[in-house]
Amino acid sequence: MPDCAGRWILLMVIFTVAAACSGGGDDAAVSAVFDSGSETTASAQAEPEREVDLEPAALDDDPCRPGELCLTIVADEPIGKELRLMLYETVAGAWPHAYRNLPTPSWVFEERPPVPEQFPLRLQMPIEGNLFAISTDPIEGAEVGLAIATGVRSIMTVESTDARGFSAGTHVYEPGAVMEFGTIELVLPAGDVCELNPQHPDCLTGDMFWATHMLGVVDFVPGAIYLDVADLDGDGVRDIVTVGEPHFVEPDRPLSDLKLGIYYLNADLTVRESEIVDAWTENDPAFYSPWGVRVVEHAGEPLIIVGTNIPELAPLEQGSGNVYSYRRTGDGWQRALVIGNPDPTDSNYNAMIVVTCDIDQDGDEDLALSSAFGTSAVGSWMENTGSLDTPWMPHLQSMAADTDPAIRGTLGYKCTDLSGDGYPEVAYNAMFDIPNTDPARYRGEIWLGLNPGPGGWDEPWDKVVIDDDNWASADMWFHDFNGDGHADLIANQIFDSTVTRYVHPGDDLTAPWTPEIIIDDMTSPSDMWLADMDGDGLVDIVGADHTAHNGVWYRNPGADVGGMWDGSSIFRDIPMPGDFVMVDLDEDGDLDWVGTSMTLGRAYIVEQVRPSAGLVATISLPDGFDQTITRLVITLANEIPVTGMPVAILAAVENTDADGDGLNDVDQILSPGHDLVLAIDDVGTAGDYHVVVGVYVEGGGQFMPVAGTDLVAETDKVTFGEGPVEMMMGLELYE
Repeated sequence: MPDCAGRWILLMVIFTVAAACSGGGDDAAVSAVFDSGSETTASAQAEPEREVDLEPAALDDDPCRPGELCLTIVADEPIGKELRLMLYETVAGAWPHAYRNLPTPSWVFEERPPVPEQFPLRLQMPIEGNLFAISTDPIEGAEVGLAIATGVRSIMTVESTDARGFSAGTHVYEPGAVMEFGTIELVLPAGDVCELNPQHPDCLTGDMFWATHMLGVVDFVPGAIYLDVADLDGDGVRDIVTVGEPHFVEPDRPLSDLKLGIYYLNADLTVRESEIVDAWTENDPAFYSPWGVRVVEHAGEPLIIVGTNIPELAPLEQGSGNVYSYRRTGDGWQRALVIGNPDPTDSNYNAMIVVTCDIDQDGDEDLALSSAFGTSAVGSWMENTGSLDTPWMPHLQSMAADTDPAIRGTLGYKCTDLSGDGYPEVAYNAMFDIPNTDPARYRGEIWLGLNPGPGGWDEPWDKVVIDDDNWASADMWFHDFNGDGHADLIANQIFDSTVTRYVHPGDDLTAPWTPEIIIDDMTSPSDMWLADMDGDGLVDIVGADHTAHNGVWYRNPGADVGGMWDGSSIFRDIPMPGDFVMVDLDEDGDLDWVGTSMTLGRAYIVEQVRPSAGLVATISLPDGFDQTITRLVITLANEIPVTGMPVAILAAVENTDADGDGLNDVDQILSPGHDLVLAIDDVGTAGDYHVVVGVYVEGGGQFMPVAGTDLVAETDKVTFGEGPVEMMMGLELYE
């Protein structure tokens, strides 16, 4: 079973499906030859039954054979423990600069050779039976580039510090063909992107400022995946409850690391105390592979709901898919079974992500169920009765007879009224095998279960297929984006690195939901949130970019603008951000990010703050500007025109490729029709100053602008030191 990480339910499915289908890799061997003449063994899993021929030979005497992937790796020194080889479907013009951040690959080799004691290293790897597909597209006929990274603990988790190398060119894959990629140099990244280029688009925060607070200790809840925020102790301050499943990233961890924990918070966002509510033990093994968690009100008290994983869809093999609840009794919490699965490999009703909503509109939160295997269907749910004696009433559906037999499960994601009858529909992602594929591939669909209302809850719900090709949506939300009175669907696609808006079809929910990709620059979009972040009356999208370790918010461009949504950074250094909520936790009038880190096994808060001496400048080029920019400079000055040294240089960006991403730095952030919103949380001084922006062009100045050539924008004096200053600055030809 490959070690696995990534967004929750989707990666759980794909990676553990790979575990069930990885037998072909057992026959794959890696031939590795070192110039030192030493002999060793190379095998991704070091399995004793694999025989690997590593007889020393001259590199030139080892030609690539049909059906093999071949390359020679060079490096200055050994780095990391093993080599992860990844194939990216691409086009020659985009390779490799568009892949420097190592997004989700299309295919990965299951064999992971160890890093040798010295280089060069010659690898000759059989392709057939040695590939794991992340793409739904077949590899035959695909143009692919090869990337290598070290220290990768899973298919999805490439740390920014991992050494990496890229093939100089690409190959079109054909079965049995020779794929010789030549020599690839393995190097450490040149540096942090935001240190090399602080004005890189991924590093800009838009017009907001953020401060990160890590909570508690590392591995308080190992592999922390999901969370919820609720006042669990009745003190008027919301607390954080989280569950963890670390085995996706580190499969050898003990089962005792499976935990459910609570952070009890103070009003100032610090932790007053923490508590482990439940954990796996040999004497009490019920808490096995926990997954989702939510808090609902039941019988007038908070009730914690936890979903657990099921066999063949989890990193652990003995899952049941049971759903548990926890109610406070005295000084502790009492666990109860909400629904169990006596034979989970045959039929399974589960909570997984834990989707709660008032399905029967009686005033309390019910539980919309996911399902798997022979019970894969829409419309199964547990009714919240509010009674302590019989707290839940099941409404369970059977799988429809015409369901594709390759289905693995239907995973509930969101619940909202889409028909206008007052009763909420439930959105699902359905997961399927693609039979007879090598490497084994999978596909997904987005389904909608239509709530029939009273009298029909125990009959089959009608199903609408919103998208028959979405592998795999990691989160879904609904909102009326075009003001037509109908809520559109926002769904991401973690392996395509996209977010899509599906337009509500109107009165007929069975009509086509027109898709429009609105975000395409995330590495692995996982959890999302919808909120008006900038107060302009338009709902924006907030997303966790899971394997890029980033949190980003995307500004809604509005109906008159259209096109893609521009992203701004919230954070970019929290490893493997998981589930999160946007909530005004400190009640200061703005939204804060409350989330978990799988890698750190802890919760964190990224607080939205207002610095005392901040600047937010929106800078725009004139229409029709077609000059070649050489430099962008933003300064503070005592007087206009500027005759001496500026009081402060707030930003100076040369229009070169300082961060090595293949694009000039100023061109990425400022162009006609694309304004630069630059937020600087500390201008370094207080008092009254002019803000001056200069754009130098070819043939223009170096330190002072040239009249008739360079562009300048300047303000009247503004006061710093009394809170953030916001301004619009339109560049004009310097006279």
